[in-house]
Formats: sequence, structure tokens, C-alpha cells
Amino acid sequence: MDYLESITGRSGQNAAIILANSTYSIWSPLTNNCWMILFPIPCKFTNNGKIYSGNAISALAVESESSWDIVNQQSGIISTSEGAEKSAVALQLLSGVGVVILKNLGQISAKPNNGTAIRVYEREPYYESIPMGFRWANAGLIEGRVAFDVGSKGRFKLTNTGNIYGDILVLDDQDRDFVHLEGNARFIGNLLGVEELSINSAGTPEKKTPDNEIHWSGSVELSSFHPRPSVNVSAETALVTSGINMINGDLVFGEDVKLKIEVNDNHIADASVPVIRSSGWVDFKGHAHFYLDLGNVDIPEKKEIQIIAVKEMNLEILNISFYNDERFKVDIVRLTGSTLVVSVQKKQPAHDEI
Repeated sequence: MDYLESITGRSGQNAAIILANSTYSIWSPLTNNCWMILFPIPCKFTNNGKIYSGNAISALAVESESSWDIVNQQSGIISTSEGAEKSAVALQLLSGVGVVILKNLGQISAKPNNGTAIRVYEREPYYESIPMGFRWANAGLIEGRVAFDVGSKGRFKLTNTGNIYGDILVLDDQDRDFVHLEGNARFIGNLLGVEELSINSAGTPEKKTPDNEIHWSGSVELSSFHPRPSVNVSAETALVTSGINMINGDLVFGEDVKLKIEVNDNHIADASVPVIRSSGWVDFKGHAHFYLDLGNVDIPEKKEIQIIAVKEMNLEILNISFYNDERFKVDIVRLTGSTLVVSVQKKQPAHDEI
């Protein structure tokens, strides 16, 4: 089923478009029915159009007792409308049973970024013995105050190679939930409830992509059911961040990672505000390359910046290198088993430039 039109929801409706199986009311013009020949093989819905919530609860909804493979193409928009209620949702999976596979190449957004882009509430797969859960991929844009609100049992696996702006909230349960950031992905928001976050901009040994950068900033609270949840940054990955707060779990950096620190006014104003904070273990497996991006931040002649403040850290001074900004000189002030503090000093102009 390929949708090409533009539609806006009306007051009193669950959604502008509802995806359901053939047992759903055939009298609703806003319902896209699909014969489910084999449980739980999903029906296919491809969106090349523009679906807006209007005054409905959501723009696109998936009914219970139905499974769908949804592809939102590059030209596709699934969005709440300007002026919509804060409770409005762009894409909503209604409570009940049914598997939903999502591939987003376009835009799924909650406007004006104070709502939820994607919400799943009390939805389970048909058979607990088949761990299909929610297998989602984003190569486009997903944005909202909350990007994903997954309050359901079932395995949650998200691969992001696009842009996600907003929190990812996943039910803290015993299912194995993962978020993967790959290629040139961006994820700016908080992460809650998954067992693992993996970050890899470098590709595979067979196909390396050294020019990629992953942007990730936010706080992380991993699943309490896993004995040792972790955030894993692959070897040779280039990671750009303005702040990471590990509430629990380990943070592991592979060999030859490149960390680009986007310094902001908070880091300059208060040296006790670290860029990377953790209540757990931070492990650098090998050499780490740091670069301080000072942008247009106003820096005194010399200023200390706390890069890392954690409970316990494995980082050798011989395994640290800094790429200096042409305007500033960076020196290590203090390296302990829990902190890394550097000083940033403006470079003096050469005599022939005076």
C-alpha cells in the first residue's frame, strides 16, 4: 500500500490514518485495511505523502491485532500539526498485540517540539516465543521533546544513521533492548531503559569510512535488569559531544577513538562542570585523540576545563593526544584515575604579526 496524498486529522479521531487488518471497520474512510494471510507476517505501508494530526490524537496510528511494515520515504512526512495539543503524537501504536517494523527515510516530528514523535503503549508481539518486538531503523529525521516513548514489553532495537532530536524512553524490563548509532548519525537527547548503546562511525574492517562523525550528547540511564549495561564506542570512531552524563553503566572507548569536545559557556564558567560525567567505570582500550572545538566561546587568556569526571577510569597519559586549535594551546593539567582536566590558553601572535 503506497500513500501519496496529503491528509489532516479531525477532532474526535484517533488518527488521520489508522492501519488495521481486515477485521477493522470497513466503513471508516481513514482506515487502511490489509488481509493478514499468515500471522504474524506484517502488511506493508509506504508513505510518500504528508500525514498531519490536525485535531486528532495522532497523525498515524496502528490498531491492535495487526502487524505492519511501515516505510516512510524521503518525501514522506508524519507529523503533529502546529498548535496541536502537547499530548498529540505523530506515530502511535495502540495497545494490544501486533508487530510493527519501521524504516524512516523522511520526517517524523512532533511540533512545536514539545510533544512525542513515536509512542508505543502496552503492545506485545503475537507470540512471546518469537522475539520480533520492535525493529526500527532511522535514516531520516525524528524529532520531538520525546522522540520514542516505548512503554511495552518486547525487544526494542533501533539503528540510527540519521538524526534524532529528543529523548528515547524504553520500558526497563528483561528484554534485550539496543540502540545503535552508525555512520554520520546524530542523537541529541536522553536515553532511558535500554541494555546497550553502541556507537560506530568507522564502519567495518572491510569497509572503513574514516570521514564519518557521530554526534551524541545527553544523559544515559541503562537497564537495571542487566548485570553490567554499557555504552560501547567502537575503535576508530569519531564522536562529537557537548556533554555526556552516564547515570549508570560502563562507558567503553575502543582503540584510536577521536573525541571532539564542543565546549560551551557552562564548561568555561565553571571548571567543576565536566564534559563527560559518569557514576561508573570509563575504559579507554587504547589511544584517544581529543580535539576541543571552542567555536565562538569567549575564553580568558587561560582557563581550565574539566573534560572527564567519573568514579573510575582507565586512561594512560601516553595514550592521550590533543589536536590544538590554531587559536589556542591545550595542556594537560591533571590526569588521575577519575579525572582529566586541561588548560586552554590563547596563543600569542608571532612577532611578525604584531
